[in-house]
Amino acid sequence: MKLLPAVILLVTQAGSLAGVLLSPENSYVFDFTLPYSGPAQNLPATATIWFSGGNIGQNWTAQIEFFANSVAETPVYTDTYTHTGPVPLFEEVGRGASFNPSPWTDLQGVVRVSSLSGQFQLDSLTVLEDVAGGYYYGNFEAIPEPSVNALLFFGSVGLVVLKLRPQPPAAAGVRGMLRG
Repeated sequence: MKLLPAVILLVTQAGSLAGVLLSPENSYVFDFTLPYSGPAQNLPATATIWFSGGNIGQNWTAQIEFFANSVAETPVYTDTYTHTGPVPLFEEVGRGASFNPSPWTDLQGVVRVSSLSGQFQLDSLTVLEDVAGGYYYGNFEAIPEPSVNALLFFGSVGLVVLKLRPQPPAAAGVRGMLRG
């Protein structure tokens, strides 16, 4: 029984390593705040989207929209990236954009990635920014939302585990009251 929590942790974490699978008309939104990483590096604000290797579709097109604060605003910049050919299993493809002036001087922003055609695996977003003498950097993983089937499965496993757990013996007086 002590192995069950480790197995559940492994299964739930292994799913998060896969990134987010996007199909046509699906999108994923990164809403980020950049942490301080050290003194300024004199670099332009840059954002890079990373696509995982082992993609199901070999040809796909992604639209990447960069927003200053919210997806309700007009994008600061929109990029369309078309990939042809396979991505090897343990490699990544990066698509980056540099900004001058920076859209994220308040150290937070939003990036939306959408599939226009084909199917691909979205892995992460890397953002860097130099502001007021400081260097701010963050790598933000694309975390898949759990499916309804996964939630039902793990809920059912939890109920079975609770049912199969040995119960302490009930006191004789309590047992007698329940029968009579």
